[in-house]
Amino acid sequence: MQKNVREVVKTIARLRGDFSRFGESFEVLGSHLQNARSKYDESARKFTGIQEKLEKIEAPKTKELREG
Repeated sequence: MQKNVREVVKTIARLRGDFSRFGESFEVLGSHLQNARSKYDESARKFTGIQEKLEKIEAPKTKELREG
């Protein structure tokens, strides 16, 4: 019975190590996802800004073509 208990304790220790390594990987993944989301939001803001600038530049020209 003591042998079985030792085996169970060893198995639990290995499992705890595996779980710890998984936790570290999970944290890294979370950081990467947060960074990706941050860059996506930043890019979306820049895209919108550029789009608005282009529309302001094009609007007078479009109006001229319609009236001309």
